[in-house]
Amino acid sequence: MPDKKSKKEKLAEKKAAAAAAAAAAAAEEEERRRLAEIARKKREAEDAVLAAEEAERVAAADAILAAQAKAQEDFEFARAEELSTRRTADQEAYEWERFSSCCARPDPREQRQGGGYRETP
Repeated sequence: MPDKKSKKEKLAEKKAAAAAAAAAAAAEEEERRRLAEIARKKREAEDAVLAAEEAERVAAADAILAAQAKAQEDFEFARAEELSTRRTADQEAYEWERFSSCCARPDPREQRQGGGYRETP
């Protein structure tokens, strides 16, 4: 019977070794999960910092673009006003040229032409 005992003891030792290996594997897996969680939290914190920096850069770029857009808008408004003034002056000059080409009246804008002219009622 000593052989059977020794077989039982061997089986118990094998079971104990398997349980110890399973416990070690479970402890390793738990440690790996813990380290993975720490690394994940660290990445999330770094991502949050990078996202805040990117948001700051985007806000600064938006402010610059808004200032440029405002300056461009002011320029376009002044340009439109100048073009409108020129268009009005050109239209008036064209109308006067058209009128003066068919009438014998002097140009009232010119002093020397209107100096000797007298309108009769």
